[in-house]
Amino acid sequence: MYSWFIFGISILVLIPFKRNLMFLNLSIKLKLILSFLSILVLVIILSTYGIFGINKASNGFINYRAMAKNSLLVTSIQSNLLNTKMSVQEYLITTKQDEIDEFTNSFNKTSSFIQQSKKSIHHPLLLKDIKQMEIDIKMYQTNFFQVVDFMNRINDIVDKNLEISVINIEKSLTTLKNIEI
Repeated sequence: MYSWFIFGISILVLIPFKRNLMFLNLSIKLKLILSFLSILVLVIILSTYGIFGINKASNGFINYRAMAKNSLLVTSIQSNLLNTKMSVQEYLITTKQDEIDEFTNSFNKTSSFIQQSKKSIHHPLLLKDIKQMEIDIKMYQTNFFQVVDFMNRINDIVDKNLEISVINIEKSLTTLKNIEI
């Protein structure tokens, strides 16, 4: 588009000089000066076009960099959230403290990446989603620790009540087996 504009200007600048008879009567020095001035005008126009093109490309790279940075943050959040979820599933199977520690570690990393994304993302709709994600992940943490507490209470009931009951029943059975009739 701009090349047609430059071509049109060059035609408008050069055609009047060819048709004008006064141009033929000018001295060689003046003709050379006018020719160089017309070339200078074309160089300035091309330079301006080039500068605008470079600025547009630069803005494109800046936008790409921001998108790549945001994509990396989102991927990091997603990865750590997956690790958090896997820790919960492992805890439900094993009920080991190591899984709680892994959950806490993954949760802290996820929260850290969410905080970074709140600082780097400025789009209002995305910020709203990030804030909701932050609320949701805190709720997830609260619910997980409620499950841990519940599992601890179950283990206490099993250890203190059921195990003792089973031991007493076994003693009674042993006594019954040993009684002679």
